[in-house]
Amino acid sequence: MTRPTRWGRLFAAAGAVVVVAIGVLIFAGGREVALGPVFPANGAALREPPRQVSLTFDAAVRPEQIHIGVSDGSGHLVSSGAPVVDGTAIKKPVTIQADGDYVLAYHVVLENGRTFTGTNRFRVSSSLASRAAAPADAAPPATGGHDHFGSDPLSVGLTVVAGGFVIALLVMLIHRPQPRRS
Repeated sequence: MTRPTRWGRLFAAAGAVVVVAIGVLIFAGGREVALGPVFPANGAALREPPRQVSLTFDAAVRPEQIHIGVSDGSGHLVSSGAPVVDGTAIKKPVTIQADGDYVLAYHVVLENGRTFTGTNRFRVSSSLASRAAAPADAAPPATGGHDHFGSDPLSVGLTVVAGGFVIALLVMLIHRPQPRRS
């Protein structure tokens, strides 16, 4: 059996660094970020029109990558200003002047790269009994986000398998059989 050469050791070390780096990226990007309270909550029935809509996250948002719109039942936008970021909360003014069904649609990118996209539907009706609307944090978010780092179990498993293949290929390159000389 032959001794590993300097290049073989170098490739083995590089392979180990790649596997460790992949592991660090998977676990560093794996922190779950959640969409918190949304106002109006999905399915809320409001007696008076809101003056603003709001979304709250448990991580900082990228102000330049916020897209929030509120439209009425016929698709006309009722948003009336730019979104305002206050830490992890986003508020957007709206001008709702009539009773009806409304849709809050959002696409938000957080500082860690996680993207949240979804819709909340709510109704404004001045003829509602004076019951309070559901609290904003009682309703689950309309949709979760997706993670550009891919820390779901399938991605983690495939990354581990790919790392194993890289190590196996490096070992085969380092310890390949030498041709016999007669």
